[in-house]
Amino acid sequence: MIQARHVALILIVACLAGTATEATAGEPHGRAYLFRGMIDLIDWGMDQLAGRINRTGVAANISSHLMWRSVADQAISDYRRDPKPITAIGHSIGGDAAVEFAEHLEAAHVPVSLLITYDPNRFAHNVPANVHRYVNPPFADGFAFVPTGATMNPGDVEH
Repeated sequence: MIQARHVALILIVACLAGTATEATAGEPHGRAYLFRGMIDLIDWGMDQLAGRINRTGVAANISSHLMWRSVADQAISDYRRDPKPITAIGHSIGGDAAVEFAEHLEAAHVPVSLLITYDPNRFAHNVPANVHRYVNPPFADGFAFVPTGATMNPGDVEH
């Protein structure tokens, strides 16, 4: 399972680096919103991931899965003020929160460039139509629960 997390981390950083646009030095290329799983204290990998994302020139924000609505409201406000690519990332129940975050942005007509869920729960909603690319890395044994949406093109979903 640790190996799958390392692969996921490399994939996430590579995807985020690909969403970067030209900007002046010091200006973020985009915004990433990370949602922790049920037990914040042991979901330490999100801190490391946020650090790596920040180093790519994308501003990363880590929140509890319980805070997705207020984070989404802020993301909508930030996007309307200064449109930049948005990435949502969540682990476990934080993956469910990342999907709900994307749904909330869809209702406000705000696109999500990249949605990444790692081990989302079976309660996750379908991936909304405003998501341009969805990634859900499988466990080392190949198992992955995928909350796919009817509007997603097969090429836009990665496992």
